Amino acid sequence: AGSSNEVGVGLRIGKVFTEHLKLSLTYRVSGDLFGVGDGDVTQLSIEVDGQLLPRADDRVGPYFGAGVGMHQLNWDARGNNDDSATKVGVNLLAGGQVPFSDGRWRIFLEGGYQRIAKFDDLIDNSNVRSYIGFGRNF
Repeated sequence: AGSSNEVGVGLRIGKVFTEHLKLSLTYRVSGDLFGVGDGDVTQLSIEVDGQLLPRADDRVGPYFGAGVGMHQLNWDARGNNDDSATKVGVNLLAGGQVPFSDGRWRIFLEGGYQRIAKFDDLIDNSNVRSYIGFGRNF
């Protein structure tokens, strides 16, 4: 596989521990599952990320983070070859958030790099990614 462009969706649950530190659990699916893009690999990911917030969580500002994840990769293999693998990965991310409605809601824009262990030098699903999302504080 060379490079590809894919669409994904995810759900992130986070907990703010201090004004400047957040821990998040993310479940994400991306790839061929949606029939959009030009790739052949579907990726299911569960990731844990720590995020450093230079400004308090309830204020407009950037954030930076790192984490680890488990990734289930699926593709159509020829013959009797394996067509799935579970790999570990590391994440680096940076983004910005804009809280609104008294801090209960937020919109965020995030970019990052995800390094995933190669599968027998055939598939390297490491990627650069970008997200836009909405969040709700409870």
